[in-house]
Amino acid sequence: MRIAIVGPFAFWPKATVSRRALPLARALARAGHDVAIFLPPFDDPSQAGKTFQVDGVLVVNIQTGPDSLLTRFVAPVRLTLAVARWRPDVVHTFKAAGYAVTAGLYLRLMGRYPWVLDADDLEGSGGWAGVNGYGPLTTRFIDLQERRLPRLAGAVTAASRYLAAELARWGVPAGRVFYLPNGIDRDPVGGLPPDQAALRREFGPDPVLIFVGYLTRHSDLDLALHALVRLRASGLRATLLVVGDGPALPGLQTLAGSLGVSEQVRWVGRLRPEDLGPYLIAADVALYPCRDRPINRAKCAMKLVEYMAAGRAIVAGRVGQNPEYIVDGESGRLVDCEDPDEFAGAIAGLLANPGLRAWLGAEARRRVFAEFSWGRLAGVAEQAYRVALG
Repeated sequence: MRIAIVGPFAFWPKATVSRRALPLARALARAGHDVAIFLPPFDDPSQAGKTFQVDGVLVVNIQTGPDSLLTRFVAPVRLTLAVARWRPDVVHTFKAAGYAVTAGLYLRLMGRYPWVLDADDLEGSGGWAGVNGYGPLTTRFIDLQERRLPRLAGAVTAASRYLAAELARWGVPAGRVFYLPNGIDRDPVGGLPPDQAALRREFGPDPVLIFVGYLTRHSDLDLALHALVRLRASGLRATLLVVGDGPALPGLQTLAGSLGVSEQVRWVGRLRPEDLGPYLIAADVALYPCRDRPINRAKCAMKLVEYMAAGRAIVAGRVGQNPEYIVDGESGRLVDCEDPDEFAGAIAGLLANPGLRAWLGAEARRRVFAEFSWGRLAGVAEQAYRVALG
């Protein structure tokens, strides 16, 4: 099968292409399909116009400038023409709003290209439109794309159970919705020395916690900072590595200062996925704090997959997709992160028990590679393609 995957933006700095679309494309290529990825790199203009191969997958970056009204009009047209010239059997567009889904609509209207749409986040009301502070007209337009266009696609892949249910509520027939969570295709700590002590020497003698992720507006990392305060009150001092950046960073740094935990937080900054391994190995416990709200129920956090693949003991919010990955007490801990005592108590329990940490981490690693490998998940995408092809 000749499969065109259309991304909503560049490989970097956002994660949908690099950690969802590309691993799927690699798995499909290994299964014998001819796969190409088409991208509008408005958020990484250095890639505009570049074409290259990655692990048997053709990557085509169209010519585009920075995000603007003109780019928003031109980019979907250029994506459509680039895909049409390649003549795929099926088109799989990523994100339920934006450039890629618009190109998918254009290709469908051309009447020649079966179309599969991928939804991996809640984009409109209650989702990223609110986080990013979009105005009512922009939010309304995103809602229209997110809730109407999936009905026109031949099939839809959904990264979470919550999104799959929302798609059904928005009118997509159940037989055209396919649950396709995020998976793993490469070992984030492969080839690294297993000596944790050597890798963490620079972080000092205290236990090490880690959080990886983009610090969006209204970031939930504040829950972890409050947990640090509770840990310290109980006589336990830990170092928190924050691997990421974003618009919430200055406010979080101010909060850490006001809580008196600034010296316990190391703001590492954003790292490429290939550079993350040493930091994961150095950590005793990995954290995924999240409040119970629609955007968190809908997302399928890649950080959780990477924590598990690295064999870390994890404390995460009992929210949305997280229980699909973590069996509480078997492959990690699930808690109400909005309760700082419960959150801090779970962290303290793991820090006090190295044997439990090692066991939970090993089971998390086994589970994610056994049940959420992209080699296995690619079969779900193939089913969606067959439905779209009719």
